[in-house]
Amino acid sequence: STILLPVNFLAFSFVKETAIGTLQGAVLVCLFLLQPFVVWWLCDPAQQDVAGLLQTAYVPGWSTHWTPVPQAALLGFVCSGVMLVVRFALHRNPMDAGAAWALAAAFLAYEATELGWSPATFFSAAGLIVFLSLVQTAYQKTYRDELTGIPGRVAYEEAITQLGKHYTLAVLAIDQVNAYAGTHGKPVVEQILKLAAPKVQAACQTGRVFRVSGEEFTLLFHQQSAVEALVELESIRKSIASASL
Repeated sequence: STILLPVNFLAFSFVKETAIGTLQGAVLVCLFLLQPFVVWWLCDPAQQDVAGLLQTAYVPGWSTHWTPVPQAALLGFVCSGVMLVVRFALHRNPMDAGAAWALAAAFLAYEATELGWSPATFFSAAGLIVFLSLVQTAYQKTYRDELTGIPGRVAYEEAITQLGKHYTLAVLAIDQVNAYAGTHGKPVVEQILKLAAPKVQAACQTGRVFRVSGEEFTLLFHQQSAVEALVELESIRKSIASASL
């Protein structure tokens, strides 16, 4: 179980909710369900030799007296932790960060047995971290545009219900983006939008930026006139025009 735990945390971050109904998702679910039977099989006295391989010190010169975790499981913890941190650095997915912190809490649970602490506290913390990561991921998928990471349609629809009567709405489009799509294809346009979105958001000081659909950004300025918004829009235009994409 010590080896399966880090592997499961890593696999958990790879599985997407939309993949459960696919063949790949079904295979992963079956692998998860098979694990209790594998543990039961290893607990059979007749399989002592196989179970003993998991407790073997494969690197004798590498001292692991400081931890009760066997070397094979320790390697699993290290590899899974590194991969989760790298995935979070690349994709900024809350589930990857949550899985990495939960993995650390689970490792401390095994260490707690040596220090006389209750491992249940650390396992509970790991479960709470995973739950909060799921909540954050669900929020991000609902309110954030998947491509650019800025607020999406649902966030926009909620925002317009709270505007009142005094506001300005602006639509920002990137010049020649349709020409880029025809020449270089949709993936290049998506890369342009991903690069431009955070720059627009950083340059927009008093308004809120959304991507509702297509290749345009929608900006809302609460309690501002069109003239006031135009001043900031010109500042945003200059900021994007001077940026190197």
